[in-house]
Amino acid sequence: MAVATLVALTASACGDDDGKGAASAEASGSSVKVFMVDDDGNLVGVEKEVDGAEQMRPQGRALAAVKLLVSTTTAKGDSPLSHWGGRCAAGAKVEGLEEEGRVISVRVNGPAGVMCSRSGAELTQQRQQLAWTVIENMGADPSTPVRLYGPNRAVMWEDVVASEKVLAD
Repeated sequence: MAVATLVALTASACGDDDGKGAASAEASGSSVKVFMVDDDGNLVGVEKEVDGAEQMRPQGRALAAVKLLVSTTTAKGDSPLSHWGGRCAAGAKVEGLEEEGRVISVRVNGPAGVMCSRSGAELTQQRQQLAWTVIENMGADPSTPVRLYGPNRAVMWEDVVASEKVLAD
C-alpha cells in the first residue's frame, strides 16, 4: 500500500507523460491566444500572458485577447506580424465583446477609430486575425460570424467567418 502511494505521488510530481508538467498547464491557463501572421502569410496563434486568465469566462478571455490584438504594433519585416495597433488601429479602446444570437460582436472606440486602407491578402489577414482571436478564446465554432463595430456604433466589418485556409500547418 505504501509503495503504491509513493509511486502515485512520484508520478504526479513529475508531470504527465508528454513531459510538459504542471508549469505548462499553468502557463496555458494564464494566457490567451492572439493570432499573428507568419513569414508565409499564414496565421499562427501566439500565447500572451494575461493575469487571471485562468479564472476568466470565455467572453472575458476573448475580450482580453482582442485588446492585446488591437494594441499590438509590429513593423513590416517583424515576424510574426500584426496588421493592428499603431496608426492602423481600429480603435484606441476595445469597449466590449458579446454574443448577439449567432454573431459575436466586437466594439471599438477612440480617436484612432480609422483603419488603414488595406486590400488583398493584408485585408484578409487582418480580418482573420480578429475572427480567429475571438473564436479561439471564446471556444466558439469557427463558423460563428464576428462583426466589428467602430466609433458611433457604425459597422466596420460585417460577419467575418474564421477560415481554416489561412492557418499555418
